Amino acid sequence: MAGFSDCYGYVSEAVRLSQGRFYEPEQVYSLFGLPEEAGSSHPLGYIEKGSQGTVPTYPFGYPLIMAAFIKVFGLHGAFWVTPFLAAGTGLLTYLVGRACLGYLGGLIAAGFVLFFPNFLFSTFLPMSDVPATFFTALTLVALLALRPSPFADLLLGASIGFGIWVRPNMVLLILPVVVWFVIRKEWLRLLRVFVAILPFILVNAIVNGYLYGSLWKTGYGSPPIGDSFFNMLERAKRHLMRLHDQQVGLGLFLFAFSLLLGRLSLAHRLLLAGIFFIFLGFFAAYQWDDAWWYFRFILPAMPAVAVLEASLLLHFISTGRWRRWRTIFLTCGFMTFAWASINYANANFVFDLKNGQTKYVRAAAMVRNQVKNPALMLAMEHSGSLRFYADLPTTRYDLTSGPELLGMIRAVKKAGGHVYLLVEKGEFQKIVDTNQSVLLTYAQMVDILEPEKVLLFKLNVPSS
Repeated sequence: MAGFSDCYGYVSEAVRLSQGRFYEPEQVYSLFGLPEEAGSSHPLGYIEKGSQGTVPTYPFGYPLIMAAFIKVFGLHGAFWVTPFLAAGTGLLTYLVGRACLGYLGGLIAAGFVLFFPNFLFSTFLPMSDVPATFFTALTLVALLALRPSPFADLLLGASIGFGIWVRPNMVLLILPVVVWFVIRKEWLRLLRVFVAILPFILVNAIVNGYLYGSLWKTGYGSPPIGDSFFNMLERAKRHLMRLHDQQVGLGLFLFAFSLLLGRLSLAHRLLLAGIFFIFLGFFAAYQWDDAWWYFRFILPAMPAVAVLEASLLLHFISTGRWRRWRTIFLTCGFMTFAWASINYANANFVFDLKNGQTKYVRAAAMVRNQVKNPALMLAMEHSGSLRFYADLPTTRYDLTSGPELLGMIRAVKKAGGHVYLLVEKGEFQKIVDTNQSVLLTYAQMVDILEPEKVLLFKLNVPSS
């Protein structure tokens, strides 16, 4: 569902791309004979481009894939992309593991990814975490599973390039790939990889220039990076513990011992570990990490981690006596590991995500049934989903001061419109604590969505 800001942002951007555009004019205030002001009306997931329209905040790579599915299968096809790429990630991880460790190693590596709670979490939501992970896995296939050839090198560059379209920080993958080729003195292969990456970089820069006015600027603006070294260390520790906890309290042991004892060459172990650490280091500087599922930022490194950890398990059955019994023991142990991972995901409501997302659809239905048209909706959390599911004009109450909001509401009412406010319970308290609380003086409760406490008010602001 196109629910909270990320999900709505990606799906609605895919709809725009399926129609051949990034930019879309706002149709909010003009419905009431007023000049548009996209700076205050744009929904979550978008930013204004001039005063008349909006462009997406999110990178275009993932929505581009969704747009292709929309063109072929209709709107519901957009929601197939993430599970489809999740399955593909499992298959690609298996291919890397099989190339490096054999069939059993491939199966174990794929299992480490597919049963990882944060991977399951991201599989059920239309967001870019799983697509980014898919392109990391494809990068590893081209680098480690295919025989060296021009095709493999071009695929390697294209997978990194499209990964950058999906998520700009996937540019981090370039560093370990460059180090790999430089150490091996494979200069021609490195050149072919850069030839393949270059068109993606150029297209990305052109799109950034058109949307945001700078070749290097993204819709995210300045990344939330910049903190004390000790805070970065603390965040890195939290991310490591999330890996540990999501792998049944064994993650750090598996990773550390696989780096020391895994049945891979030292070069392979350092490459795979380097991919993990480069993502960990970048997101240790990222200031958003207040929940277990924020490990999703580092999820693109999981195929590398999975192959590395699989090499440790293969180490214990590769030589010596009783190999068959050790293989049986390993299989049973891994099945137990998978079962425990599923339990962790279940305990953290991963399989209950649909209930949380349906509130956006149900809230839109409630609003559609209760409001009197022509209506203007004031919202923040629901600013996008109301457009998507109720086809109602929305503006952001959180981007305008209280007095300015009152003036706007009076102008809309003078034009014959009705103004409503839709807020979550938590949003309501934030309004109370700001100068926007003046709105509540004129708020009449219309309905409430239970049990989520989504509140619908009609704003009966006097004309003067």
